[in-house]
Amino acid sequence: MKQSFVLPAPSTVDANPPDIRVRWDVELAVAPELVAGGGAAIVRVFLLRSYSDRSAGDQRMVLRVSEAASGNPLDAGPDFTPEFEANWRITVGDHQFDSADFAADTAEPYVWIGRAGINISRFRSAIADISTSGAGQVLTLDDSKGVSRGYRLAQRALAPEDVVLTALEITHPDVSAPIRVVNDAVDREIVGETYIGLRFDARLVDDVDGRAPRAELIMDNVGRVLTEWIERASGGAGASVRVMQIVAGQSIPEWELTLELAGVSVSQSQATGTIGYEPLLGRRAVALRHDPETSPGLF
Repeated sequence: MKQSFVLPAPSTVDANPPDIRVRWDVELAVAPELVAGGGAAIVRVFLLRSYSDRSAGDQRMVLRVSEAASGNPLDAGPDFTPEFEANWRITVGDHQFDSADFAADTAEPYVWIGRAGINISRFRSAIADISTSGAGQVLTLDDSKGVSRGYRLAQRALAPEDVVLTALEITHPDVSAPIRVVNDAVDREIVGETYIGLRFDARLVDDVDGRAPRAELIMDNVGRVLTEWIERASGGAGASVRVMQIVAGQSIPEWELTLELAGVSVSQSQATGTIGYEPLLGRRAVALRHDPETSPGLF
């Protein structure tokens, strides 16, 4: 869900370093899709503030909502949806702020505090630019599934500050516990689950006539855990591979794709799996076709 508002001129502008801020006191009705439970909510206060240029924790964003336009705007109101809380992006004019820069303050509703990797200089420059732009700037609230600014920069930059990691979750109907690995030297927490640091690689294969394009997934075969999982999964056929990319230090995937695992071969040093989509148009329309071989009595 994405919703945009046209902002009036800021209610408060403080451009006296080191503490700089810009604040709007407004009455902006929030779409029910952005509110937990779909109830009524009104944005009462929007604030960007940098207490200093020294610490990430000194960088703040406040977006307070209330159930009504009356009453104290600082009183706690409805919650945003979990999707917005986990994957929010806020845009003011040409400046975007998102969960790569800020983490929610669990002790203070509607307050986000700068993460350790936030570019403080960029944030302070944004406040200064927004403070002088006057009325008519567009505020956008967005919880749609998309990639963060940090992920985009990491993908484009030659020497990015953030590192993009690839994680795999391999599941099979016959095995209760999935395999969760991340292409890193250390274990990572992703969406509340522990992913084991394990080197792996993906290799594209040439297209072959009459067969859907396939790729090979190659993982280091360390210990008995992977081998035992493959044995319980009867060779891995019928398994699904969820491929995710995350920014190091974050726990929410920026991009993901689920593919089918056709099978796995194992050597002493590595395990190689064939992954890809099963071609829909190549599947049989029925499970059993009557022909002279399957139903000789009909012919």
